[in-house]
Amino acid sequence: MKKITMEQYEYLLPMNEKYGKWLDDKITAMRIYKPFAHLFEEIYYCIYKRDGEWRIISERYDESMDGILKLVKEKAVVLTDSTSSDHFKFSYLNSSYQFSDKLRITSAAVEDTIFKKSMTTDNWQTDVHIITEFIEKLHLNEDEILRVYMLNAEGDNPKVGDVFLVRASTQLAKQSVELGKVVDWIKMSGADEFINFGEVEEELVKLCLYTPQLEFFAVDIIPTANSFKIVRMDSSPPYPKCDEAFGAEINNYLHIRFEDKKNNFSQAEYEKEQEKISKKVGQVNARYPEGFYPDPESTLFTGCLTDFEAALSKESWAYERGFFAHRLEQYGINALNQKNFISDFEYEYLGQINNKYRTWFEDKITIKYILNDFGGCMPAYYYLITLKNGKNKIVSLMDCPRGYKANYADVFRLVREKGALALKPDEGTHGAGFFKFTYVDGTYYLNGKETAEEKVMAFLSDVNNQYLITEFIQQHPDLARIYPGSVNTARLTVFKKDGKTAQIGNGYVRFGTSETGGVDNIGAGGIGADLDISTGYYSNGVRIRNGVNGEPCPDHPDTGVLIEGYLPNWEDVVEVILKIAESLPEIEYMGFDVAFTEDGIKLPEINRFPDFPKINKLTLATMDYLLYKLDKKKKKYGYADKAGEGNLIKLSRG
Repeated sequence: MKKITMEQYEYLLPMNEKYGKWLDDKITAMRIYKPFAHLFEEIYYCIYKRDGEWRIISERYDESMDGILKLVKEKAVVLTDSTSSDHFKFSYLNSSYQFSDKLRITSAAVEDTIFKKSMTTDNWQTDVHIITEFIEKLHLNEDEILRVYMLNAEGDNPKVGDVFLVRASTQLAKQSVELGKVVDWIKMSGADEFINFGEVEEELVKLCLYTPQLEFFAVDIIPTANSFKIVRMDSSPPYPKCDEAFGAEINNYLHIRFEDKKNNFSQAEYEKEQEKISKKVGQVNARYPEGFYPDPESTLFTGCLTDFEAALSKESWAYERGFFAHRLEQYGINALNQKNFISDFEYEYLGQINNKYRTWFEDKITIKYILNDFGGCMPAYYYLITLKNGKNKIVSLMDCPRGYKANYADVFRLVREKGALALKPDEGTHGAGFFKFTYVDGTYYLNGKETAEEKVMAFLSDVNNQYLITEFIQQHPDLARIYPGSVNTARLTVFKKDGKTAQIGNGYVRFGTSETGGVDNIGAGGIGADLDISTGYYSNGVRIRNGVNGEPCPDHPDTGVLIEGYLPNWEDVVEVILKIAESLPEIEYMGFDVAFTEDGIKLPEINRFPDFPKINKLTLATMDYLLYKLDKKKKKYGYADKAGEGNLIKLSRG
């Protein structure tokens, strides 16, 4: 077979679909692979800008410049971007700070280098800079690394594909290294000791098995005195620019991927769609205030846009100020107090409060890995049905029981053992696409409807359906008593006004109904109830009618049970939620969906930007935080908050 060309390889990028984000940032990779932390550089500090000020994060060290200088005195460190291998080395020798082992500099110069303006911008897309341990290289020259290409095409058969000696500064491969001769090659380079590549291969295979969603990626390693360290991972690694190029196995894999993409996906259609989206985004950005980053495909955004456009033509007082009309009664808004409230338009404008790490919340599998230390608070993840080579393939996940294999027979075996499983898309919110898969007295059911095994098989193997198969949460009897047909949850909004200290701003409880199809989506006919954060007491059920108008619903319409009570073990729940939020120092605003069981809580979902509640008012604390963030963003983009000048709706239309 002919070698895959660079042009063909570029056509395949990016690799690994949405899971590629796990490797393209060192902070994220360290979070994902925390059980393998011994293989990576230790990250001492994470630094980025928040609201115009520097934010310093560290798990072990004083979060200040003094703490950084003290660390440099103790050991050599490296300052680098979280996405690259370029770095500045700092050390301390003979009562003086040193820069890259050559230049002596003052402590002020160290600070200037770390916090210089050119390193990052105060933007939601900003890069994050990190300070890591300095790795002493063995065997290789200063500008050399070993790049190992890993292949795991089926998710359960990982192997080392190719190894190259690479110049780190140019990313050019100097030469390939035959797998069986890696040890001899390094020894011949003049080193007294040499790397045990068998150990490298064994550890990297374990990494692949831990994250079977990744088919093809590269790992840059540095041999050390004790073993080796991973200094970079790349989900779309560069084409090796040397005569040898890829070996037969990777070359064959890439050709299969290339033919599959070429035959099943029209590049012209893709480019046309991208052009359409770009044009739409351009129109949005031209018509609305600078800094407004809506998702043009979002139903939330398009609905908001349509409603505002229609209402503005009616010269409505509420809409002219960015509020949906029902907010006036909900919050008691009038001309005298309107600036005490964030409007619906301003909330959409505020948009991405969190930095680049908001992508952790875009799918359920990523956040499951990120919150590895709180695994007991997440539903058990058994299998992922994913599309590979044009067919659905079952991949075992981290909680798959011992003795169970990745096949349809064992999925049916598992539902027979557990009684119920949850089938849900890895991406998405509001319970969209959810199915409850049960087995009772010899019969299978999907969302309560009797189904033959053959039909379930056809459903799971349909290439239009890719599902995450998880534990079905058995909710606490106190909530099941009100409505047993769905897992009823509390939505808790958590924020950190100082960027560090988490607090629960507000919350409400949601109950499903016979209309919602096994989920508790308020917008689909569910019921919301007020929640007192201080006590866990919920009451005052409300049901939405006509899109936005809520009507009292004190008793559940299907069971007749009064919607009122205390959430189980509330003090413990608050403590756990705050611990989880503070374990994510990079994230400052999120919405937790909390399910309650007899053994504690489960988190079916965590949102990076929770919806503005249609019912259940934002608390004063939450409103204060959002107005603070809005003020910071408006000042950043030059929108003065003066009479007649602070209205973003008016500003956006000249």
